[in-house]
Amino acid sequence: MTPQLSAQQLQRDPAQQHHGFLEAADPLLPPTGTLLMHPDWPNDATDRKSILMSLHQAHVRSPDEDRETERCYQAVKSLPIEPTPVAPRKTMYEFRFEVSDAQLALAATQKELPGALLPVVEHFNGALRWRVRCCAAPNSLEMPIAQHEWVTLDVNWPSCIHMTLNHGVLDIRRQQHNGKDLPTEVTDFIVRGTNVLKIAVHGSPADGTLQRYLAIELLETLSHSTVVNAIWSYGTIPVEQTLGTIKKRLSASADDDIAFEATDLSIDLADPFSSTIFSVPVRGTACAHMECFDLENWLTTRPAKPPARCPHKYVRCTCPTSAEPSNPDKWRCPICSKDARPCSLRVDEFLQGVRAKLEAEGNLGTGCLRVRADGSWSVVMEAEDAGSEGSASAPGSASAPGSASAPGSAQASRKRKGPHETPESTPSKSKVGGAGPNNSRPSSAAGAGGAASAEAGSSQRPKKIKIITSQSSGGDGVTKKPKNIRCSSRYGRPSGPCSRSRTTST
Repeated sequence: MTPQLSAQQLQRDPAQQHHGFLEAADPLLPPTGTLLMHPDWPNDATDRKSILMSLHQAHVRSPDEDRETERCYQAVKSLPIEPTPVAPRKTMYEFRFEVSDAQLALAATQKELPGALLPVVEHFNGALRWRVRCCAAPNSLEMPIAQHEWVTLDVNWPSCIHMTLNHGVLDIRRQQHNGKDLPTEVTDFIVRGTNVLKIAVHGSPADGTLQRYLAIELLETLSHSTVVNAIWSYGTIPVEQTLGTIKKRLSASADDDIAFEATDLSIDLADPFSSTIFSVPVRGTACAHMECFDLENWLTTRPAKPPARCPHKYVRCTCPTSAEPSNPDKWRCPICSKDARPCSLRVDEFLQGVRAKLEAEGNLGTGCLRVRADGSWSVVMEAEDAGSEGSASAPGSASAPGSASAPGSAQASRKRKGPHETPESTPSKSKVGGAGPNNSRPSSAAGAGGAASAEAGSSQRPKKIKIITSQSSGGDGVTKKPKNIRCSSRYGRPSGPCSRSRTTST
């Protein structure tokens, strides 16, 4: 047992005091009369030592945040004022829209924090913001402009425009100051009830004949978990709907004079961002393609403005340190550039079932899916897909690995040769009666002339070309092998003999 030291002994001998504290039988409860020396005091109330030494006062400490900070995403939720043409005229435009008490309570307005140099906007889950946007619509766009088409247009302000909201003057953020025209934030001018927006547009030769439309957008900020749960709650694309679309595309149209009826439809399973198969396949409701992208990759790759740098370097401050929410205008589909906001994303049940079956079979390396009209499907592995890259398939048929290629694919199959192997020197790997990805055997439709030319070309090919580097002798008479110099034509076919090779032999 550790001897108990009296308070008088500890005061006379500080070394014994420190020794008595460290050698206590129960470090959580030091012996009676133990004094804490100043070096043993915690430096700050947030130190771990402070927490351990003041457990008897844990009930009076400030509570810690018990949740992790999630990333937030911004997107257009609705349009209080639909896209309206604003042609130049001598009178003013006047728009009115309503804001409820519940919406105003969620408004993310500017605040001035103590010690901060500039006002900030605190984003939170469910925050709302309003902004005015003016865009130039192409003539091919159908009127009235749908919401999923409006959000994909770029901002384009007229040269002469003046706007007020509830008697507050709005600033226009133009290209010469920001790199491109930006929407105008109006959240700080919003009031409860009716809001009045007045606009004056004057004609200018610089505007040309562009037809511009103006709308007020309501933006909503949501956390990552809220967005994921909302996408699943919106519903999924049923298997029957996906197969019906595939069957419709494979069937020939009666209106076509010349129709080619395909036997299957190819669907790429690789995510555009990770180049691997998706985990949760989603696509926008306005997308016409069958390919999907991964939900998590799509959300995590949404760009955001970098956080402002805090000017207080060595002092404590209340400047916000959380990450900025995503850019509300970066929701275009990575495949077709149409609307892919969280509210428009849907999970494809058919491709989700395909992914689950491939995972059970251990074939997640699949790169392509071929679906037939009856709903049956087959897969093409990535290695096989890369091997048959140069092969060309006949119209209306799918070229599987190992199938014979068309005559026109002989030139395409040579583009993945080595840096020193020319098409004339590449050895032929074709066998009599066999067909493979590298076998460019002419079909019967090519005629006897094509077969004769192919046979004549193959007889002139040497078996192999080797690059041999000569050895150089140093000044001391010792033969030295030169360093391996990489050929400059590594990623392309050389036009002639490589300038870095010494001799060549066949």
